[in-house]
Amino acid sequence: DVVYHFRDRINTADSFGVYPIDVAARYGLAWDHGMKESIVMFAFLHDTTELHMCAKYGVQWENEMDVVLACSGVGIQEKEDTSTCLYPFMIAALEEKYSFGDLGSIYHLIKSNLKLVRKFGVDNVQEQSSKKRKK
Repeated sequence: DVVYHFRDRINTADSFGVYPIDVAARYGLAWDHGMKESIVMFAFLHDTTELHMCAKYGVQWENEMDVVLACSGVGIQEKEDTSTCLYPFMIAALEEKYSFGDLGSIYHLIKSNLKLVRKFGVDNVQEQSSKKRKK
């Protein structure tokens, strides 16, 4: 209810720099009780995707992260976040103030796009090591 009545305040921080979405994430606001609207509006206002916002604010896989991923366009997981330059699976793995690294979300985000993990995987590490040895 609060989200609907104060939509114009969704991007307004209080005197401590806390946004409504921070409070919603901290207290586990249900997806259908305002979290969805908070994610959509905040993503729009901060020029990022809903998937990136869900990852940042710890929306759990079973709590609609799966739906957000399914509704996202092809290649969305290969898009870096505008503020962190991280991919969604990386953001989900961070222990931010309200995101506690939901293992379900991390696992499914990685599973749905293994080529990103390979990009940073063993082959890349071995390549970097051999370059260092040649110097």
